[in-house]
Amino acid sequence: MTHNSFRPLLVSALVMVALARCDEFEVPITAEPTRHVESALLGDWLMVDDGGHPRNYSKDRLRIRPYDQSTYVVNHNDALYRAWHSDVDGLPLITLQSIDSDERKYQYWTWRVSDDGSEMTLRSIGAVSKSSGLIPTDARDSATIVDIIRKNRESAQLFGGPVRFSK
Repeated sequence: MTHNSFRPLLVSALVMVALARCDEFEVPITAEPTRHVESALLGDWLMVDDGGHPRNYSKDRLRIRPYDQSTYVVNHNDALYRAWHSDVDGLPLITLQSIDSDERKYQYWTWRVSDDGSEMTLRSIGAVSKSSGLIPTDARDSATIVDIIRKNRESAQLFGGPVRFSK
């Protein structure tokens, strides 16, 4: 096997680790959804490379379904989550809560769907914040989280690298 043949496996493994091991927080960004379910997010998504091409090797899948008018059920490789919009000053954010765990901790993500609806880009919030101290994982109230996001929304340190999916 060549060095390049290991790249697809490595990329897939890194994405799976990023989604599964994103920083977890004690509280959601917002306790209630800030908007209704977006139809553009619904569907079956497959991880893609930087060029937007689905890879046959990729088993990294997201299935996003509406639970009600403001909440999603997300299946990421058989792990189940509840999700809702938690926008802050126009920044499109999602609060994701594990429903497979007794701890029921939260993850924070920003999202963007391409104009044609075929590609979704996710970036974690907090993935690098442990080292930068932007968002303490033990914060106990949503107001603190919202304030930190407002103050640091232009900082690259707030966001993890992009993860791309295609329908």
